[in-house]
Amino acid sequence: MECSLVQANVPENVELIYGDDGYFAEKSTGTTFGVDRIERRTEYDNIPLNERTFDIFNAFGEAAKSRDFRSKKVLEIGPSPNGGTIRYLTALADVDGLEISEFATDYLKGLGFNMYCGSIKDVHIDKTYDIILAYEVVEHLRDPKASFINIFNHLAARGVFIFSTGNAKSLRAWLNGRRWSYFLPPQHLFYYAGDTITRYLEIAGFGKNGIKIHKYSLWSKRQAIKLGFPGPASKVLLRLVSNLTSGMTVYAIK
Repeated sequence: MECSLVQANVPENVELIYGDDGYFAEKSTGTTFGVDRIERRTEYDNIPLNERTFDIFNAFGEAAKSRDFRSKKVLEIGPSPNGGTIRYLTALADVDGLEISEFATDYLKGLGFNMYCGSIKDVHIDKTYDIILAYEVVEHLRDPKASFINIFNHLAARGVFIFSTGNAKSLRAWLNGRRWSYFLPPQHLFYYAGDTITRYLEIAGFGKNGIKIHKYSLWSKRQAIKLGFPGPASKVLLRLVSNLTSGMTVYAIK
């Protein structure tokens, strides 16, 4: 795969996939992110450090450990019925989820989460957020440009959009070709590289200087925590594996 952006054929009724209760029972991100989680508590016992919250600490550093951080407003897009990342962020002032699936929405509401149901492109929430998260979501979007614009509009000033997806220019993608694990139509509709993601974000309104692309995967984050993230050994590892594994995580500041 040498292209920066690959688009799969988009069935007209692709959204119906996520309306099927069985989709989340079988393909929940609980499977993607694994059962065994490495977890270390923060100084104030607010937010655990694990593979799901890694990017909060990587983006905000020591500020994420402060009591002032509890005032942050967070929206997670596509947490799925396993609660995604927001289940680890309940100590914060305002934590919401957005799901396209009524099943996932109702299930998480039943667990006490504040949920909205709708598509990223069309939803309107009458508030803005300091952090918007979307793990393994953007490859599912029928219209990523319109979705990114709506995400930008729901961010507060200096808010951060943090999301992960596959890296179509990674060594793993190049070696595996059509056997690449992210190549999964019709659920995965777009396959990005860093340059195309940057262009989409700039069209949405993000400044180029506020976009940071980390070309490592969930596995890499897990290993970095084992090595004592944010210590020097963990940072060396993340530099060494850059662009080798399948995924990338993007931070975009409004």
